[in-house]
Amino acid sequence: MTKHDSVVYLRVMLDIAREVRSLTTGRANENIASHDLLGMAVAGGLVHMGVTAVRVSTDWRNCIPRMDWMEIVDLGRHLIHDYDAIDIDRVIVAVGRLPVMVEALEEALASLPESAPATSTAILPQ
Repeated sequence: MTKHDSVVYLRVMLDIAREVRSLTTGRANENIASHDLLGMAVAGGLVHMGVTAVRVSTDWRNCIPRMDWMEIVDLGRHLIHDYDAIDIDRVIVAVGRLPVMVEALEEALASLPESAPATSTAILPQ
């Protein structure tokens, strides 16, 4: 994996985290757990973040220690593979950590030169 790829993946993660945060801001945890469409959207975003986090290089992960990389990856895997027994408490905790994740990603990406590649959507490059 190249530095370029990790930067794109970090930007994808930031896009997703912002979207999930906007969906959940001002909503009670019970609403997230009980509203099927909202719950699916949040779970889908967290899965996408987990899949994307796997692709971020170890060097980049080490540069952003405020993010619990293993928890992000593990939660994504849990949501994919244990769909019939989802631990909603883990989802709620992850949603609660989104502001810190957004801030950490914004800080890391702000330190990059202007010429770094950008992405405007949450679609992963091939």
